[in-house]
Amino acid sequence: MCHGAQGLAGQYYFGARTGGTPILEGLIEISFGLFLSRSIANILTAFPMPLIGGMMFMVAVQLGREAVKLRGWQLGLAATTAALSVATNMAVGFIVGLGLTHLLRALARRGDLPDLLSDILPDEEALSDEP
Repeated sequence: MCHGAQGLAGQYYFGARTGGTPILEGLIEISFGLFLSRSIANILTAFPMPLIGGMMFMVAVQLGREAVKLRGWQLGLAATTAALSVATNMAVGFIVGLGLTHLLRALARRGDLPDLLSDILPDEEALSDEP
């Protein structure tokens, strides 16, 4: 089971709204491991792949709702991160996206952004982590 962003978004999308949900899921998975350890591979391969694909699509729509709201430099960072994640792997996309975010913040604080980017990027307050 996936517990990354897509896994948590999927759980929320399909009705998991309380803190007890991960506890219940964890108990079920531990029970599977203890009592069905020899046959769990056969049980999981019997799960229909089109159903998993449909669930993954709905979760992608759920996560994509926030990406549609992005504009300017945030959209550029998200697009760069997504493109690198697809072209290479998730770790490379994540590290490059994180690095670019910190680089843009540092350049904005120092006032070293090129004129072209300073028109596109928001002021320092919008780049800061503080609310």
